[in-house]
Amino acid sequence: MYVVPDARRGGVLRALLAAAERWCESRGLTEMRLHNVPEAEASAAAWQALGFEIVEHLRVRHLPIRS
Repeated sequence: MYVVPDARRGGVLRALLAAAERWCESRGLTEMRLHNVPEAEASAAAWQALGFEIVEHLRVRHLPIRS
């Protein structure tokens, strides 16, 4: 999810999350997951405040494309 800076701190993210949670619940889902970059401290704090917790760290190594 991305909220434009002018709309932040007004409950937009919380409303979007509530709609996503209702969608999940209506389909019998019991868990929500998200990926965010650890360098984005503001978004990490927002997700934590909304009840998301870190359960793993993922590292990726891109391989060169060889012809």
